[in-house]
Amino acid sequence: ALVVLLLSWVTACSAPAGGREQQSEMVLTWGRYGGFAGFCDEMQVSASGEVRIQSCRNKSEKVGKLSTEDSRRLDEWRRSFGSVVFESNDGAVADGMSVKLTLNGTGTGRPTDMQRRDILDWAQRVFGKTGS
Repeated sequence: ALVVLLLSWVTACSAPAGGREQQSEMVLTWGRYGGFAGFCDEMQVSASGEVRIQSCRNKSEKVGKLSTEDSRRLDEWRRSFGSVVFESNDGAVADGMSVKLTLNGTGTGRPTDMQRRDILDWAQRVFGKTGS
């Protein structure tokens, strides 16, 4: 089966609100919706590395903490890139699945296609580790 993966990203520039970055601020959000299994999973990661996962299917919420390595990678991306949004859709109609990731970075760069894939893969892996 041919899977069509559409990746789009938007770089949004916004002035910092008074320069206040709280440790509880969510710096990355990831969500997976639809598909044959009816996914509706969401993950939020704060600047301090706290991970919060919610699923509407079983009305659950789990909380975890990024590993040192995962935290280092996220910090590196946040320093390199500005605010970016990635959306992917498998192209199916009836049981289509979509994934959306938002990264609130402090840098000015834009991720390459490979870097976008790396960030999406990283988020899915963190979701899998924390959610299980």
